[in-house]
Amino acid sequence: MACLELKTTIGGKQIYARQWNAIEALSNSSILMNACAQYAIPFIEGTADFDDVLRLMTNVQNDTLLGIFKKFLYTVRTVDGAGNPVELSDVNIDQLYSGKLIDLVLIFKAVCELQYKDFFEQGRALMPTKA
Repeated sequence: MACLELKTTIGGKQIYARQWNAIEALSNSSILMNACAQYAIPFIEGTADFDDVLRLMTNVQNDTLLGIFKKFLYTVRTVDGAGNPVELSDVNIDQLYSGKLIDLVLIFKAVCELQYKDFFEQGRALMPTKA
């Protein structure tokens, strides 16, 4: 099965990412769900609103959340001020996104959807919640 790709524009910048391979996706889903639990689900399902952002930020320990944000954000390629393609990293994220925190949250949401939305939909269809 081919990996899905994300190609979109957020905050006027082109954003590109690919799904992780199966083992990396399993590992990262465990990290995400263990740290964020139900607070991650709206981001995965694509329904997150600003109140969900606030719940995530107030219910997950700061260093843990920062590590998860980096793990998800650093899968993204975008363009720098000169239009050159760059992968997000510690080296450039402040330069590209200082003053644009909501853009980082929207990118995180888009990457969560890319990585896990299909998995959640398939899981709920194939393994319904017990009554």
